Amino acid sequence: MRYAHATRTAFSCQPSAISRQLSAVSINLYLKLLSSMTPCVSIQLSAISYQLLNNTIKHSFNLCYVS
Repeated sequence: MRYAHATRTAFSCQPSAISRQLSAVSINLYLKLLSSMTPCVSIQLSAISYQLLNNTIKHSFNLCYVS
């Protein structure tokens, strides 16, 4: 029983790790796009994107440990 539970937890953690990597890549591309904008707008949008990334990571960790 312990092995089955550990395997299920590992599988539930793997997609969340992939989603964190994809979020980080998309944030990097987004920030490169923002570099052509005015500083004030880019700072505000990068703060919003950081909050979204932070919430995504917290949510994926919660899914990982609850499963």
